[in-house]
Amino acid sequence: MKIYVYGLRRTGTNYLYQLLNNYNVSTNGTTWKTKGGWKHGYFCGDKGQIPDRILITIRHPLSWLPSLWRFIRGHSYRGPHEFKDFIKINKDHPLFSEGENFFIYRWSFVYGYWLWKKESNDIEIVRLEDLFYNPKPTLDSILGSHLLRNEEFIVPQNYCGPLKKEGGRKELEKEWENKEWMKYWTDDLIEFVKQRTDPEIMNRFRYRWDGSYK
Repeated sequence: MKIYVYGLRRTGTNYLYQLLNNYNVSTNGTTWKTKGGWKHGYFCGDKGQIPDRILITIRHPLSWLPSLWRFIRGHSYRGPHEFKDFIKINKDHPLFSEGENFFIYRWSFVYGYWLWKKESNDIEIVRLEDLFYNPKPTLDSILGSHLLRNEEFIVPQNYCGPLKKEGGRKELEKEWENKEWMKYWTDDLIEFVKQRTDPEIMNRFRYRWDGSYK
């Protein structure tokens, strides 16, 4: 089975690639040069490149935006040094190259696009939260357990991307259980993001504005 992975930065695409090593499947690459298009973009390929399945990673916007901010700050960052200012920079700022008004518009636009494509294609949008807490049941329900390579399902401990953290999985579980990303948010910032987020997508993936997702 051929599987292509897509998703915004900091939504767990690399983590999903690692989990897929448990299955007898092939995947697209992780760079912008790969067949099928860049994993953080959209599917781009001819008929000979059409995969059997497309998996899209999604993440709660209230945990995604702080993670994105920390990531960008470590890569020749030219933006505000306060999170509250970061989420409000608009398309006139040098950080933007694709014309979005705010980062949160990008979240709604991308997953609105994939939900639209899902109507006529074999596409599955997978929550990062499910991949973290229940990786095997989540992927078995999509791919089928018959594709497993071995009886032992290996959950990677050395994470990359948004799941990389010193101290291993236990420290990360503590961070997620306590919803530590909520320390970045005030009521007015949540309201700012809420007004610019598609409520249908939030409801579709059971994301709530208190930071919960179950």
